[in-house]
Amino acid sequence: LNDANMAKEKAAADLAKAKSLLQQAQAADKGQFDPQVIEWVHQASALAPEDAEIKAYMEKVAAYARTLRVPGDFPTPAEALAKAHDRDRIIIAAGTWEGPLFINASVDLQGAGAETTLIQCAAQTGNVITLGPQAKGTRISGFTFKHLSFDAGEERFSAALVRGVDAEFTGCRFSDASGHGLAVIEGGHAVVSRCRF
Repeated sequence: LNDANMAKEKAAADLAKAKSLLQQAQAADKGQFDPQVIEWVHQASALAPEDAEIKAYMEKVAAYARTLRVPGDFPTPAEALAKAHDRDRIIIAAGTWEGPLFINASVDLQGAGAETTLIQCAAQTGNVITLGPQAKGTRISGFTFKHLSFDAGEERFSAALVRGVDAEFTGCRFSDASGHGLAVIEGGHAVVSRCRF
């Protein structure tokens, strides 16, 4: 009987703490990604995993998009993409950046313009940029994708590869590709506007 009472008291204390954390998160929530709000909601969820109000709020804040800046938040595009979640916006500053890049989340990838933001890699290294199976709905704008060399092999890499997802390219340039400028395979689909090949 004593153990049962102690368990009930602990559950009640955990729920009270979880509700307090939820209130803190709701008070600080500005409708956009905030790591502190996310942390409070995660803590609340750990204390009261079955609470419907906390579950619903967790879903709401998980949907907030973040803006990741290169080089501000991450030193390279590859590092930003490795940490990206669905709906994140990644802004890449003007400059020359090394590929190959791999996108496996539904993101909005923005360069400063095809004339000023260049992603490049050697042709033997791979596709300059590849959109993988989790990149559905990715939007890419304002880049030049370029191979630095030519690979005479039979299986040559493309400047950009879309694998089995829908993607959109706007205001991009595909230059000096060893293989195709843009290849879309595995039932993928790409909308390409104001781009140069």
